[in-house]
Amino acid sequence: MLVLSRYRDQVITIGNDIRVAVAEIRGAKTRIRIEAPPEVSIYREELYEAIQCGTSRWQRTTIPMLAPGKNQGLILTRKTDEAIRIEDDIRLVIVEIRGDRVRIGIEAPRSVSVHRQEVYEKIKNENNPVAKAVASANSVTNVRSIATRTIVARKGVMPMP
Repeated sequence: MLVLSRYRDQVITIGNDIRVAVAEIRGAKTRIRIEAPPEVSIYREELYEAIQCGTSRWQRTTIPMLAPGKNQGLILTRKTDEAIRIEDDIRLVIVEIRGDRVRIGIEAPRSVSVHRQEVYEKIKNENNPVAKAVASANSVTNVRSIATRTIVARKGVMPMP
């Protein structure tokens, strides 16, 4: 189990299309916001187990889609040691709630990537050819600027800052 600490509004990205965030922390309870495509099944673990045993009349909890870019996601309230199931193979467990921080345990197959949002963004930018080109252009510009200042300084001309 991977355990990540998150503060309010910090995000965990699961795969490329599931985002989990701490929406609110109140004492021993936390509200977790999950944003996922509408075809992804999301369950409170007790409901998931009841469905598996055939004792629940509920079959599925999905996120209602709002206008594009306006999806607020599904919000579930959980206490320590309570869990959320995403599909059949991903399990989120509230490991600890301490002050303004929540520790979330994630059990997922090794084939599913799980990242803190800030790490996911860096990986996405590194894999993006446009972002690489901009970074490369910035470094070339900086090198040219330093080289120009050095040449100007050697000729005795006052270098520009």
